[in-house]
Amino acid sequence: MKVHPVFTPTSLLLALVLPLNLGAATTAKPASYDPGTEPSQPSLVVAPRAGLRPDVPRQPPGDGAAKISGELHPWHKVTLDLAGPFAAETDTVSNPFTDYRYAVTFTHESGSPSYTVPGYFAADGNAANTSATSGTVWRAHLSPDKPGRWTYRVSLVAGAGVATAGGGKALAPYDGVSGEFMVTATKVKSARDFRGLGRLTYDGSHYLHFAGTGRPFLKFGADSPETMLGTADFDG
Repeated sequence: MKVHPVFTPTSLLLALVLPLNLGAATTAKPASYDPGTEPSQPSLVVAPRAGLRPDVPRQPPGDGAAKISGELHPWHKVTLDLAGPFAAETDTVSNPFTDYRYAVTFTHESGSPSYTVPGYFAADGNAANTSATSGTVWRAHLSPDKPGRWTYRVSLVAGAGVATAGGGKALAPYDGVSGEFMVTATKVKSARDFRGLGRLTYDGSHYLHFAGTGRPFLKFGADSPETMLGTADFDG
């Protein structure tokens, strides 16, 4: 009886790869080969990396002006953009992700609530459309709880590793920038809009509740843990 060899995907892959590796391992070195003349492994890694990270043209730093945008209603996203220090994603000294700590404290006129919100480096402020990797825009967001006058105060600290290690030095003229804005009552929505009900909060009960109205939120349908469709016809 003639036996035919059986090839699995793994055996086929090994059959293709092993000869290549063996060939590379047994390649003879020239007679004049000198190990000291070969480039080191780090240099082989750094060389292509340098081509992937070209120098970014430097720009003047921002003037510290703060801009508020968004729908100024409770539970809607409000954005604060600070014209801060120029930075680039590829900077290794004063890296915008590790060597700066940016936060904004938002406080309602009544004194409560007050939130200190971590901010982030946003390049030119429109990187989703421009693909920018450098700029002077530093951004933070707030979802205000209630109408009224809100104040903000910027904290921007610089130093090696301050984003995670703490410490650092307040960066003038950005640290301490302050201002205010008015939040007005949510307009009547023409269609369903959860932003008119408030953010979902957990109060210890079985369901999440909308902070603005107190109504429970029950999610059901496909991919839902609820059992409103859990009949014998659906789940046996």
